[in-house]
Amino acid sequence: MLYDNPHGYSAALDGTADTSTGDTHEVTISAYEQEGYGRDGEPIYIPCRQISDPVSTGVTFDGPDSSVRAMEAADRVLAGQGWERVESWRVEDDAFWADIRRS
Repeated sequence: MLYDNPHGYSAALDGTADTSTGDTHEVTISAYEQEGYGRDGEPIYIPCRQISDPVSTGVTFDGPDSSVRAMEAADRVLAGQGWERVESWRVEDDAFWADIRRS
């Protein structure tokens, strides 16, 4: 797997059981690619090329603070794969997202 994408990478953590392939929160890594241009002529990038299979965080969707525990577990999963977050997790639709880089 190559990690030389000049536009960066993003981690997605599923926020609901509907978006997971199993019974636990999963984290997936995607590469940013150019989607088009904004009104100002600047390129727009979105995380659209998945470069990893979903990895379970081991945190189930039920129970108190499952999202918080899943984010902490996702950080450990990412670190174990040589990645680190460069921003806080942000909530978007039914998932959590964060930009990441190789550590």
